[in-house]
Amino acid sequence: MALTIIGATRLDAWRRIINDHCYISDTELITSSGANDVDFSLASVEAGMMDVERYSGPDSATRRTWHHIRQKPRESYLLWFPQNGHVIITQDQERESMIERGDFFVTYGNRPHYARSTSGGGDPCTQLFVWVPAHVMRSTIPEIDDLCGRKFSGGQGPGSIGANLFGQLLDQADHCPPDTLASLGEAALNAVRDAVRVNGQAPHGGSNHRSGSFERVMRYIDQNFTKQGLTAEQVAHDCNLSLRSFHYLMRSMDIGFAAYLRTKRLNQARQWLNDPEFVRFNIVDIAYMSGFPNASYFSNAYRNEFGTTPREMRRSIEGSIMASRNVI
Repeated sequence: MALTIIGATRLDAWRRIINDHCYISDTELITSSGANDVDFSLASVEAGMMDVERYSGPDSATRRTWHHIRQKPRESYLLWFPQNGHVIITQDQERESMIERGDFFVTYGNRPHYARSTSGGGDPCTQLFVWVPAHVMRSTIPEIDDLCGRKFSGGQGPGSIGANLFGQLLDQADHCPPDTLASLGEAALNAVRDAVRVNGQAPHGGSNHRSGSFERVMRYIDQNFTKQGLTAEQVAHDCNLSLRSFHYLMRSMDIGFAAYLRTKRLNQARQWLNDPEFVRFNIVDIAYMSGFPNASYFSNAYRNEFGTTPREMRRSIEGSIMASRNVI
């Protein structure tokens, strides 16, 4: 399978490549010169269902927001392996980590993140990226959503093996058949999984009275409740349960899937409506981001749950913001 190399010599052309090839985001240069004429390149190869890429270019910053996600969702996880320089990265505006060569990081394509990549010298900034479909990543590392935003060591042991294997996939892509690349990609991802466990970052615990299946189902729903069109069939399938077993499990715990899903979405929507950081999003945006199919259904469900409409809630928070500004 041939290696694909994409290049650009101007920032505006590079932005179009990223938007088409990866995901929609805002990319800016952070070099001191601020020059627009620079060299970017992205080498990529398919390893089974994964895409392995190597970026080389100037110091830059990339921001992916809810607005971008709504325009172009991507149900994939992204592994970051700095090769030259370092990356300061934040997922969901919650954790900021600096990763260097020997470290790695995971972000989720359908959650906001901000990354600032610098080389720290005259050489271009170089990074290894691996796009992993969500269902592949979650079956390999079930706790992955709790681990996004955490820094992991890959300088030795399984993390180093995983990074080296992914790098070899790129270096030897023209000399390997697709089946070999797929097998090596799977081995590399398994090494990353082991590195996560060696680092001791995987969360433990949970309610002892709940079965393993119930824990898995509830974790899956809590991680995916904002996804449009989420169904019981999809949850059962992705949690390796028959639909009948899924419904029996939920009934045994006295939980209705539809009601639980609606409540999760409404509570998330209320949180965003009350957050001054989200004032820039209109009601339709909030409805979509929370998983509701349209603003009308969202508004009715919100009023039934909280006794007020989303628009009335939004006016209240906007009034509070204006009042605080007047005081200042």
